[in-house]
Amino acid sequence: MAKQKNKIQAAVELGLVKALIAILGVLPFRTARRFGGRLGVFFHDVVGIRVKHARAELLRAFPDKTEQWAARTVRQVYRHFGMVAVEQVLMPKMNPIIENYVHVDQASVERLREVHAKNRGIFMVSCHMGNWENIMGLMIKKGYKITGVSANQANEGIDALLDRNREAVGVEVMKRGEAASGIVRAVKNNKIIATMLDQDAGSEGVFVPFFGRLASTSRGVATITLRLNAIVMLMKTWRDENDDIQVRLLDMDYVSTGDFQEDVVGMTTVMTANIEQWIRERPGQWLWLHRRWKTRPPEEQAESQAFAG
Repeated sequence: MAKQKNKIQAAVELGLVKALIAILGVLPFRTARRFGGRLGVFFHDVVGIRVKHARAELLRAFPDKTEQWAARTVRQVYRHFGMVAVEQVLMPKMNPIIENYVHVDQASVERLREVHAKNRGIFMVSCHMGNWENIMGLMIKKGYKITGVSANQANEGIDALLDRNREAVGVEVMKRGEAASGIVRAVKNNKIIATMLDQDAGSEGVFVPFFGRLASTSRGVATITLRLNAIVMLMKTWRDENDDIQVRLLDMDYVSTGDFQEDVVGMTTVMTANIEQWIRERPGQWLWLHRRWKTRPPEEQAESQAFAG
């Protein structure tokens, strides 16, 4: 769970967000989204939170690139997530016209229909790239029941506001770390569970390769899939040249070994490898600000302690 902010800071931030929503709400959606992109660039250029961290992570992931490339890419990251923020806070306003801004290819629509007919529950696995939020509203408009797994935000008021937006378009919201029984129930009811697999999972995660380094990754999707015979579909999303969101749903190519623990690691590795490939294609649209490699494997920690001693 995210560390909560003090009440005064939280109240000021929530007030600013509500004021921004009121202003953005009277603008045409594309104008509001462009404003979000410019606001993101402003935060990059003037505020600069985690800019150095993001550049360093980019250069570790792409060692053949230059510092100038990393600097340009991080600026793109801020622009992109400025637009994502606007798309999230205006979700209820955007949803009635969402087909104008979020585009799913026909092959994905047909494949989802085939998979959903198997009545086994679907994990729709994505990452912090493109826009993973608004797609849930689009799927609900197409007649599917969606359960969204979200992390707690440091600001409780903003967290509640975002959850209300999700619920306003029909998403059943569950919080990460508190959602196991609810997710099991959703799978058994043949719902689609939208979740992301690209954040540090702490000591509870399983370590799999991600950009050449081991990264702690949630084992939940693989564990529940294997136990309940659910289906995993990979949801690739990206922002196109018009700043609209493109979506492609893909089958996960994994053959079970029959060993439960080995399959948890193997399945999580395959999902993470797909996510890495998507990010490599468009590094300016992924959340490099996140401390993805914060948790280290026990053997690395033991080596560090032995060296320090």
